[in-house]
Amino acid sequence: MNLIIPIINTIILIMSSHETYKIETSSVESDLKYELREPFSTEGQVPLFLLMHGVGSNEKDLFQLKDYFPDGYVISLRAPFRFGPSAFGWYQVDFSTGMPVYSQTQALESREILADFVDKALDSHGLIDPNQVYLVGFSQGAIMSYSVAIAHPEKVKGIIAMSGRMLTEDQEILRTKNFLDVEVHIVHSTQDPMLPYSGALEAKKRLENKVRSVELRSHENGHGVDTYVLQSILSEIE
Repeated sequence: MNLIIPIINTIILIMSSHETYKIETSSVESDLKYELREPFSTEGQVPLFLLMHGVGSNEKDLFQLKDYFPDGYVISLRAPFRFGPSAFGWYQVDFSTGMPVYSQTQALESREILADFVDKALDSHGLIDPNQVYLVGFSQGAIMSYSVAIAHPEKVKGIIAMSGRMLTEDQEILRTKNFLDVEVHIVHSTQDPMLPYSGALEAKKRLENKVRSVELRSHENGHGVDTYVLQSILSEIE
């Protein structure tokens, strides 16, 4: 299960174990549950930041980062597949062979649910600027941010992909694209024991000359969120 642990108010570690996550129920929650921070201002249009947690966690996890974000809607989503009482994921993954084996069908289903949620959020919250939608994902949530941005670039302005990687299926889709008008911020630890730093390097290489902008920022804090790096990115967005 993923846990958020603040350390000296600068690093938030979101720990993950290489265990197999099996779906507890056959149903999928297409209407995503979430935690919401509303904008401070009620005048003019504001950005939307959609937060997507890692496997085995839930919507309360990344919502603890809400105060780092500038004015706008901050919505922390709960993934649609249930793995336990408080454990959810965007797709089932099995680490028993030493390599992650995942459900391509569930990953695709989650991608489309997320894309649909963007439309629903725009319809429900009139203050959201449709040209200021950002996906912010950690671990499996970062993987999904790549997936949505590549398949539906018209729905997002940018993504912040923290400690993730790009699925093979999304790499194939990317090859068919000429240009994605999306800004990509990749954040990854060089000491990540869960998802290797090489995944970040590979994603950056594949995205170069394919997107409006792509940058990679590194830290040395394991499989977690470095809030200094996050703040630096958000200050540029602001």
